[in-house]
Amino acid sequence: MNKKHIWVILSMCGLAAASMGISVNSMGVFYEPVANAIGVSVGTFGSSTTVFMLSMAFTSLIAPKIYKKLDIKTILRIGVILTVASTFLMAFSSSMIHFMLLGVVRGIGVVFISMITIMSIVNNWIYKNKGVITSIIVSFSGIVGALISMAMGSIIANYGWTVGYQVAALAVLLFCLPAVLVPFTSRPEDGGDVPYGEAINEEVVKMDKEHFSRKDSIFILFVTFAFLINFIVGFVQYFPSFATTLGMAMTTGTLMLSMAQVGNVVSKIIVGFIIDRMGVYKASLTLLLTILTASILLYTSNVAAPLLIGSLLFGATYAIGSVAIPLLTERYFGKTHYAVAYATISMVMNVGSAVSQSVYGVLHDIFNSYAYILVLVIVLVVVSITIIARIESRNNKKIIV
Repeated sequence: MNKKHIWVILSMCGLAAASMGISVNSMGVFYEPVANAIGVSVGTFGSSTTVFMLSMAFTSLIAPKIYKKLDIKTILRIGVILTVASTFLMAFSSSMIHFMLLGVVRGIGVVFISMITIMSIVNNWIYKNKGVITSIIVSFSGIVGALISMAMGSIIANYGWTVGYQVAALAVLLFCLPAVLVPFTSRPEDGGDVPYGEAINEEVVKMDKEHFSRKDSIFILFVTFAFLINFIVGFVQYFPSFATTLGMAMTTGTLMLSMAQVGNVVSKIIVGFIIDRMGVYKASLTLLLTILTASILLYTSNVAAPLLIGSLLFGATYAIGSVAIPLLTERYFGKTHYAVAYATISMVMNVGSAVSQSVYGVLHDIFNSYAYILVLVIVLVVVSITIIARIESRNNKKIIV
């Protein structure tokens, strides 16, 4: 590995931190204070995140076509400008329509600095130890998410949510600078460089290009699995509100959100090693069982200590979405189909996140409790385990391992 590879990896770490760590994972700290300030319920304000995620979803679907027309640096600059500007302007918003319109713009921008771009570059630049390197890159979303959640909670408490949005915008800009300033191309060969490691004996899919179809049963099952995973992870943003319904201070809820981000980091790092040793399927099952344990713990607890432990374990949901699913996509559909398959999968994942924010918010407003939501989460985790086991069973005949 030379200096160029290291700088590319560090640039991707910065993008993961800015897109998922700040723009997605840390937004839950704004729900209650902003909702109170503009006179709406938490569930209603959560719908602005639904709009944001839907914007990401539909932009993800057309992203591959845009990548073919524009060079990677132009795409990154557009993404950074849209994300930073929309986040900063939220500080001056005073109604739901403002947050929704800016959410659309932010959703478009975040797509161009998040996982589709990151994994496209990683797949071209990294061949060796891809599981570990991918986990290190995406773990930065958890590291920054944990730190930013705590920092934002303190800033909002002391200076107000408007300052919080301004600081968030500045943080996004700083973390994106390496990717914008470091010279590299989408494919190393285009800039006279070579990928890290050799393209050796990777999993080969027997299905050839003309046989790939979005109507294939394995693809439909996998898309369903991806939707459920991001639907489940959406509950993390309600941790602060969840804590207050149990009679705890807002700071406890913010700490739960931060613990989930710590779990985000730890699970991503650990799963990278598990993937390189045992394979991505077994690693995914390990994560799903961890999430099931966390969900049961959150459902049965009403004191801080077990809730914090449950929040920590629940952070494993992020590792499935950002580490396991991209690598499972390559496993089941191959590199030939990766761009097309992952664009659709990414769109569906964003829809899952978007829908979850509204569903969780509505259920909270109806029942004034998160107990029913946690029962739903537990059921969905069990369904997800069943689906991925079914996919692996049906796919074994198609993959040469």
